[in-house]
Amino acid sequence: MKVLRAMFIVVAALAAIRMAVEFLPEEGIASLGERLQAAMGYGGGRMGGGSEAGESDGDAGGRDDDEDEAAPGRAIRVEGAIGVRLSADEQRETGIRVEALVASQHVTEIPAAGVVLDVQPLVALRSEFNRLHAEVEAAWSATGASRQMLERLRLLRREDANVTARQLMEAEAVATADRNRLSAAELRLRDVRGEAIQRWGVALSAMALAEETEPFDRIARHEDLLVLVTLRPGETLPVAGGTVYVGPTGQRERARPAELIAPATETDAVVQGETYYFRTAAEHLRIGMRLDVWIPAGAQPRRGVEVPGSAVIWHADRPWVYVRTGADLFVRKMLTGHEETRDGWFVGEGLGAGDEIVVAGAQMLYSEEFRARIPDEDEK
Repeated sequence: MKVLRAMFIVVAALAAIRMAVEFLPEEGIASLGERLQAAMGYGGGRMGGGSEAGESDGDAGGRDDDEDEAAPGRAIRVEGAIGVRLSADEQRETGIRVEALVASQHVTEIPAAGVVLDVQPLVALRSEFNRLHAEVEAAWSATGASRQMLERLRLLRREDANVTARQLMEAEAVATADRNRLSAAELRLRDVRGEAIQRWGVALSAMALAEETEPFDRIARHEDLLVLVTLRPGETLPVAGGTVYVGPTGQRERARPAELIAPATETDAVVQGETYYFRTAAEHLRIGMRLDVWIPAGAQPRRGVEVPGSAVIWHADRPWVYVRTGADLFVRKMLTGHEETRDGWFVGEGLGAGDEIVVAGAQMLYSEEFRARIPDEDEK
């Protein structure tokens, strides 16, 4: 009976082990196997035996795993910052390229939006204004002539000359008609001027309707173009905003100066900011083109360095670069006091001329840094 009872216990134990194994992950199976070995008297190591000196296979394997985990990341702490160490061969193999920063100056610019306007409606108003102006001049001449004739006939009538009452009445009628035509022409002229001012503003209308119209003639001939510049909501044109720079969208290198004419009378339906008229050269621009506008803020140029856009990576919604601080060491550094420029970022503090930054391969260094999964990293 004792033998049968022992066999029954063994069979039940094996069945329980089999059920447990089916629901355990690989780590659990290995752990269970080690515990069974320990229970069966094989010692603290894995199956296959261990060292009597206390250095089991499990201990050796643990050290190898730690080294394998640290090696791929190559990340180290450097005075509170995170650094990545790469040998010269590894830098060549991974395409790491470094450039030294040079000193530069930068004028802060306010971005705005612009559009090239069609001035044909204003040209049409100018044509109507000129026609009416000529009509007024003619009416003035006719009025003057008829008034003189009327005064002459009156004088002759008083001197008992051969002037009939009918002749005098006809002369008075002609003079009255000429005065009425003059008044009507002057009224229409004022209406056209008022329409131009209402639509285009005082300064631009004065430019278009003036007798000396060379600045506006250049716009009418498409030698220059009229640009409506719209600032962002809440911003206003700086005092030194008489000259701005306009260019095709995203092409700061193709920007050309534009001269202020006057504030505009209408705002952009979408942006809803302050608007101004500017005049610029027409080369390579067309009516209806949307433009980027760069407005100097009027401050003195800042001193700093220009960081290429290819060097910048983003972490925690902030721009960073990798600075080479040794032959094989690269440290990630956050940009401070920076402004976006045409080709990258202007940095006024934290980096200086001569600092070597990674301009190719920064993303690879970023990946290597975070492969190490340093637990005490505390970046702000």
